[in-house]
Amino acid sequence: MKRDRQILAAILGVYAALTIYGLGGLPGEWYGDISNVHEYVKEILEGKWPWYFLQSAGPVYHYAIAGLIGVIGQKHLQYKLASAAVGGGVVIAAFLLARKLAGPGVARITAFITGVSFWTLVWARTGNSQIIIPILSAIAIYSAEKFSKKPQAQNLLPGIVGVSAGMFTYPQCFVFPIIFSGWLLSRGKVKGMVIGSLGLIPALVIWGQVVVRDANNFTSGYVGQKIPKTEDWKNPETYLKLTRNFFKTAGMLHFKGEVSFRVNVPDSPHLDILSGWMFVLGIIYWWKKDRRMLLRIGAAMMVLALPSMSPAIPQAEIPNGGRAIGIIPLVYLITASGIMMVYERMKKSGQVAATIVLVVILGAITGLNVFKYFGKYTRGLPNHNVPFGKIIAERIDRYSVTTKVFMASCCWGEWGQPEPKAIYYSLKHQAGREDLIMAGNFVKDCKAVFSTRPAVVFFDPRETDQIKDFEICLLHAKREEYVENGEKAYVSLFIGADDQSK
Repeated sequence: MKRDRQILAAILGVYAALTIYGLGGLPGEWYGDISNVHEYVKEILEGKWPWYFLQSAGPVYHYAIAGLIGVIGQKHLQYKLASAAVGGGVVIAAFLLARKLAGPGVARITAFITGVSFWTLVWARTGNSQIIIPILSAIAIYSAEKFSKKPQAQNLLPGIVGVSAGMFTYPQCFVFPIIFSGWLLSRGKVKGMVIGSLGLIPALVIWGQVVVRDANNFTSGYVGQKIPKTEDWKNPETYLKLTRNFFKTAGMLHFKGEVSFRVNVPDSPHLDILSGWMFVLGIIYWWKKDRRMLLRIGAAMMVLALPSMSPAIPQAEIPNGGRAIGIIPLVYLITASGIMMVYERMKKSGQVAATIVLVVILGAITGLNVFKYFGKYTRGLPNHNVPFGKIIAERIDRYSVTTKVFMASCCWGEWGQPEPKAIYYSLKHQAGREDLIMAGNFVKDCKAVFSTRPAVVFFDPRETDQIKDFEICLLHAKREEYVENGEKAYVSLFIGADDQSK
């Protein structure tokens, strides 16, 4: 046990180094999901005690990080630090689950791969809330398996807590009760399934009240749009879509992954090529060792990924690493099992040879994933990862509080950045700048600028005619153009209190 703790601590050290390195600037741009996290946490810190789903995100993650954010601050870097800290919990949870299912050897490898994998790193470094899901899915299965081996009611408690928390985390976690109960049932623990189900009743009652209170969101709103309606199941096309989505999701590990630049190198598989082969060997490993466990793991992965396959989800969003993120602990468990299979085979040639092969495999997997994140992923971010919103906010903070700030437009980057909220929430001094986040509150007439001197206007640098018109109107206005890595972040015009207009 002491040895396991030492090794896990070392793995967490490697993980911490990979998540903290360059975190302030990669990824650089504050985007809409981070605004949602910020606004939710802000309500918590203000003592409003919110308990609802904001679009698809529930309250659990926000309460989990609120204490830390209250101490370290509410800027983009701090939210990324918080998600990185939660990502460390993913490594620990994957280790505990793997040790319970496969023993300490596989557990150590599982934790290491989890800590260095692109899939974990990219979510841990975003500042977004999905990173908590693998912790909860691992806890649910861990608890069910622990009870199966040692049928004591207290062994169900972590699972009850994890599943209950999942019900208030994301819609893709709504399948957790099935995972928890199904695992117990597959192990022949009917009594445990009954006790566990009864333990979930309080959470399910509260969850039902939350859903009823915000019925539109879960029927026709943000969440409801992703769930097939009753009449849709009468259409054969729905089943064709579901089948197609199943195969696309199944292939995301080895063939074609998520298209989004934000959490993947577009279309690239979610496992590197070496991990992909080790995953295949892992299936063989379990087929020989314990076919029932392999079936159990496979069924759990399918159920966890099922919400990401919904026929109502646009085809461009399938496969989706965020909606299927709950399978991470099981994916890396199987991958680690394949590596263990190679290691055990090499031991026949001697311990030294086996150790060298193990180190080479883990080193190669680390290199492939680190290169994917800090190389390929970085190059694929919009506008070379130049954070327009952060840059504009830093410039605004250099003006006096009496300087009126106008935006002539927003969202001129390759992926709709800078968002108004990204600018406002990145400010060190927000007082008096609240109108920056009002949608469509853009200045169109230079007379409004002149009447509130001193003032500064930020423009889309491509709108050369609009900039020229304002320059003609605002005599002696100081023009500034910010360029970084060949990307024009903005053009601004500043007019002082004594400047004249035409």
